Order: sequence, then C-alpha cells, then structure tokens
Amino acid sequence: MFGAPGGGWGEIPNLHHVRVDDPAEARLLADADGRIGSGPGVALVDGHLRVSTAPGVDAEQVTLGQVEDLPTLIATWDIGRVHHAVDVTLDVDPSAPVVGDLAPLAVDEAAMGGAATLGTDLRGVGLLLLAGPGVLRDGRADDLVAAARTMGCGVLNTFGAKGLFAWDDPHHHGTVGIQRDDPALSGFADAPVVVTVGLDPAELPGVSVGEWSGPALLEVAPAHLAVLAARWPAEPPPVPPKPALFTRLADTLAAGYRSDTVPLHPARAVADLAAVAGAETPVVADPGPAGLWVARAYPTPVGASVVVPATVAPGFAVAAAMVAGLDRRPVLAVTAGPFDAATAALVDRARSWRSDVVLVRWNDGGTDGSSSSSPGAYAELLGQALDEPGVSVVDVPVDLARTDDLVDVAGPVAAWGAAAP
Repeated sequence: MFGAPGGGWGEIPNLHHVRVDDPAEARLLADADGRIGSGPGVALVDGHLRVSTAPGVDAEQVTLGQVEDLPTLIATWDIGRVHHAVDVTLDVDPSAPVVGDLAPLAVDEAAMGGAATLGTDLRGVGLLLLAGPGVLRDGRADDLVAAARTMGCGVLNTFGAKGLFAWDDPHHHGTVGIQRDDPALSGFADAPVVVTVGLDPAELPGVSVGEWSGPALLEVAPAHLAVLAARWPAEPPPVPPKPALFTRLADTLAAGYRSDTVPLHPARAVADLAAVAGAETPVVADPGPAGLWVARAYPTPVGASVVVPATVAPGFAVAAAMVAGLDRRPVLAVTAGPFDAATAALVDRARSWRSDVVLVRWNDGGTDGSSSSSPGAYAELLGQALDEPGVSVVDVPVDLARTDDLVDVAGPVAAWGAAAP
C-alpha cells in the first residue's frame, strides 16, 4: 500500500506499506501495481483509499460510513469490469472498535449468469473471437485457446490481451483497437458471428463493438469459455486464413525487424526488446510513440508479457518498473522523448529508494552520448542494464518518422485519444 499516514490513519497491519508523501505519486504507483500485478493496487492518502488497476482514470467515488462495509466493497469493487478504479472516502473513526467476526468475502462470477454455449449449427458460417484483457486477468487464457481450437476459428485480441497465441499460430489473427482501420482490415466488420470476451471499453474509446460487427454478436464472460464449445463436434473446421490486417502489417514490419540503420527502425527497437526480455521479463510501455510500436509490433511469447495501458498516465512505465522492483521482479520499461515531469520525479524517487529499474528511453534520432552507434549494441546495453543494480536509463535512437508506415497500412492511431502520436 502506497501513501503517507494521515487523516487519523496510520500504517495498516499485515500490509507492506510504502511511504510516498506525494498523493499523485502514491496513486500512480498503486495504479501501476494493480495494472501489472495479479490484484488491485492500493493507495491510502489522507483517509481516502484508492483501489485500482486502471492507471490515470478518474475513480468511482464511494463513501463508507461503517468500516465493516469495507470487506464487501473490496470483494465487489470491479465486478463486471476488467480494469477499474475506486476512490473510497473512509468516513469512520479509525480508532473505533471493529466488529470481531469480519471475514474476507469471495464472489463467484461464474455463478452470476447463465453460460452461453454454441451449437453445431454454426460450423462453417464464419465465427470470429475477439478477446480482451479480462481473459488474462481472470486466468482464462488456456480456456480461450481450447475453445478456439475446438471451433476452428480465428482470434483477434486487443492490445491488452497480447500473447494469447504465438504470433504465427493459425488462430492468431492480429491485434485490434490500435488504429482506425483495424475493424475493417481484420475481418471483424464482415464476420457473420462475433463472440467477444473480456473486453475493456477503455481500449476501444468511442467505439461500439456492436456497430463494428456483422449480423450476430455474442458476449460471454471469461468464466464461461470452458463451456462455450461444449456441444461442438469433435472434428473442428479448418481455421480461416489470416486477415489483411495481419498480412499487410507482417509485410511492412518484416524489413524493419531486420534493419541495421541508425537511428533504429522502431520495429528493430521492439525486436531488440523482445530478444532481451524473452518470456521471463515483462515489457511495459507508456502510451504514445513507444506504446504504439510495442502494442503493434512486439512478438509476445506469452500472455501478459507486454503491458501498454488503455489510458494515458504520465509516469506509468517507470512506476510499473518500481513496483515490480519492490517484489524483485525484472521489468523493461519503455518511454519516448524527453521525460515528462511525472517520469522525472519518479526516476528521482527510484534512485532514492535504490530501486533496480531499467528504463528504455527512445529518442528520435539522438542520444545523450552514453550509447553506441552500432545497432547490435543496444540489445547488449539492455541486457547489461538488467544485470546491474540501481536505476539505469538506456537511451536508444529510434526513427519515429517510420510511424507513417503503420498509418499507411491501417490509418491513423485510434488508441489513447488526443495523446496518440
């Protein structure tokens, strides 16, 4: 839990309390902790409790007049949502006695509604799955893979659900929600039947999935994936070919992955990140130029190995690396351009904590003089930084003008609203 004691509240027993006197930094660190971890992040600021997995969003406001209502809130704060934030005003006396029989509550989401199943009459009609980050957050990636293989269908994922399949798996049909023309080029708009699961509306701002899709749209919960294809024939139909979005991007990115130019092609910079990180080290990136290329081009080996938030929160990447460092988990954090004020302040705080943080800063064609001009050297520098203690800022020159190549394929960037490059 991040924050400074105040408002009559001291440190809460049985929680690892990390003192952060700046309220904005405490909230951001909690948001980042929730976004990259297995549960929500928590900040306590002047008697306000922020519970969050959604960096930078305006939290839902809740007031509690009795402390015994807190377990119910904690158990249900994100029901029906993938990523969410709640700001709880604790309008109670922290020194008052507490009811002695309070216990944690569990909510069985699978029992909250009837599970949808698809019958045999949909064979060959053109079924498509669209998966969001809720599939990963609920631990249902294996269920989704099994359902897709049984039904023989292609799977599109949003950028919050990268890594459900290997990039060259026949069922992987690409990542959508990043650029304007993704729906049309991915086949989503033309599929006769679309099944959506685990979507986060923040990844698709201003978009109605119902308006994207064809004649039939079925939304299922991640918990229902295991029974989605329970009545499907034993022999799956052949998987449809990959859509134009996948093939055109693959053709566009192939040369960039192999490029030896300096400044680096962004695809080469992403490939270097992937080579260093492997399957064991997650990569987190700030929305904007770095987040765009990581979300679009990173060849994720496993689910949740890449995190680019759906909303803009300056300082997110370094905050995520800092909270991972508290658990001694390595993370590669990526941002672009000069540090914004939030990132610079958190880098200073990370140094004061003596954190182990690796922050990769893409500069549009320049470095601070600490990096080599050889393309192959940047991956080596990243590897060295991961092995060294302390805060490392690795400057990498990247030709961000190559973003026009992506625009030529799939139109302007649609993610992150006005903050998109």
